Amino acid sequence: RLSGRLRLLSEAKVAPGAAEELESSTMPSPRPSFRNRDKTRSGETSMRRRVISGNDATEENVEEMINASSSSRRLIVNEGGRNHIKLELAELSHRVLPSILAEEKTPMVVVPYAAWLECGKFPRSSDKVTRPAIKAEVAEDDTADDFVIFVSHRWWDPENGKPDDSINSKYMIVSKAICQVIQKYELDESEVVIWCDYACIEQDDAAKQALGIASLISYAARSDLIITPVQKEPTAMESFAKASHPTDLHNYGERAWCRLETYMFMCVGEILMRPIHYYGYGMGPVRTVRTVWTLFMKKEIPGDWTLKRLSSEISAIDAIEKYIESNEEKSPGGNTNNTNTNTSNNTITTAEDVQRMNSTGDAVNSESLRRRTAQGFNSLVRSMSALTSGSAISGSSNTKKATAGGALFAESQMPSSGKLTVESDRQVIKEIEDKVMQTYVHFAVLAQCTLVNLLDEHAGRNPKDKLHFTLHGKQFSGNDVPTLKDQLGALEHIEQRIAVLDLSRNLLDSEGCTKLFKHVVARLPILTELDLSENPLMGPAAMRTLCMYLGSSVIEVLHLKACGMNNDAIRHLQRFNFPKEFKRLDLSRNLIQDGGVKGIISMLKHHQKKYNRFIAIEIIDNKFVSPLGYAKYKEACMDLQLSLT
Repeated sequence: RLSGRLRLLSEAKVAPGAAEELESSTMPSPRPSFRNRDKTRSGETSMRRRVISGNDATEENVEEMINASSSSRRLIVNEGGRNHIKLELAELSHRVLPSILAEEKTPMVVVPYAAWLECGKFPRSSDKVTRPAIKAEVAEDDTADDFVIFVSHRWWDPENGKPDDSINSKYMIVSKAICQVIQKYELDESEVVIWCDYACIEQDDAAKQALGIASLISYAARSDLIITPVQKEPTAMESFAKASHPTDLHNYGERAWCRLETYMFMCVGEILMRPIHYYGYGMGPVRTVRTVWTLFMKKEIPGDWTLKRLSSEISAIDAIEKYIESNEEKSPGGNTNNTNTNTSNNTITTAEDVQRMNSTGDAVNSESLRRRTAQGFNSLVRSMSALTSGSAISGSSNTKKATAGGALFAESQMPSSGKLTVESDRQVIKEIEDKVMQTYVHFAVLAQCTLVNLLDEHAGRNPKDKLHFTLHGKQFSGNDVPTLKDQLGALEHIEQRIAVLDLSRNLLDSEGCTKLFKHVVARLPILTELDLSENPLMGPAAMRTLCMYLGSSVIEVLHLKACGMNNDAIRHLQRFNFPKEFKRLDLSRNLIQDGGVKGIISMLKHHQKKYNRFIAIEIIDNKFVSPLGYAKYKEACMDLQLSLT
């Protein structure tokens, strides 16, 4: 049960807003059907139905809900660890659902799979082939909810107001994809329904159409899987072969409405802490080969039609459970499956082991155990952020790709910045985007604070442990600083031990940096490393802000990769005297030119002359620095380091 400050955190009001839900859990091999995985072993009401039909879960059946989504995993034996952590996170997730589902302004309608096949083309709302989606009560017999496949696509003939071309190519591609989904997940065809905008949002009545668009968030939350068809066209096929995220798809990822659908699914999938089942379906690029019979002639082989996952199968709950399961296999002082205690292998032990060692008075082993526990705990917090914060992101040359699956979106990839056929739609998209973001960011802060607190408790809550706190890729901005301040303030024992704060790949600007230092950084007494990389809105003005506050902090390492820093930022930096203990500054992937490099060299010389210490400043991948500029910088750094020896 919730207690103390954790109750304050968990009961904090979640901002109204939105996004979507996908489905339950990861797919073991062989893959069970969604229908079976959505039920408890006793055949009781599924987690998805409980959540969507009434939002009436109690503390007891929230636990049932989470265990139901994990029925393919082994039975839970650690009631005080795994269940407790899962229950708390599930309860946070459950608190957000009412605000998501309240966005439904008009009931969700869907096209039954049989009706879809009978149409022979993309159905239109005027064809009257839809029916209300079944996502409510569950009958006592073995009937089940609809399995909703959400078709997210760009219209291929927008000039004529048609979603498909004249030969119904997209309809056939989507039909093939649905067939493969049914086979892959062993679905009952009678339970499969399709949601697509052309059929399920009114096309002839503007008022009803506006209600349908406003309800998109709740429709996404009621869907189980999303499919995006890929055109049989060279550029599209090539991008599909390389894609690891929906925004990588040609003639899709750059479109504002398409981005919005992707954005909703990714955000709500993370809020509900379930894997996001997002697939693209298309043909691989044509391959050119030579045969033994025609050595001097090329033969082109068409690519294969593929159902390709564009999101991670791993949810936050899965990662936590795997983490705790691995701990339970270890024994204090004894042999384990992996005896290497290097931090790169995340080798740790359980809180029970810590207590047992403390009770025996084995000081040496207990300290080693505490260190390994803290290392593993921080590794999990970092990996949890990666798991839930996104897949590959394309965009500017200054934005590298991430490698996980969740709601990671660069500022340039937000739905409202995409391309539109009708420019007046941008305001509608922006309103929906803001609702989703408000709920998502608030939940991300709450969830991360809860996770850090619970895992610290599980690891033994040793006051000597230094903690790593991350909100990487959570669309965090200056407007969210008060929320972070309040939640960390409610967990003072955590706040006093945060040594690393990762706010990379977010939406902080200069004003946001000011708020961050005044209200958060100033309250973290042992914070020695701050990562603000990939906040492209910061720019030179943020450097001036940082210089104002760095001197009064204990920060030794500052990451500012891809933050739009140019020569003006370096001029601000030159006027700043780094503290004596400062060690490293990362300015890679910015907009610095050769003149800025000279300023950095001058600054390094000044600091070394004053304190007899060298600061490591990284400037790699600054595209405006010439080879000669890099050579001079490297030479200057070598000379400074040699002079110290």
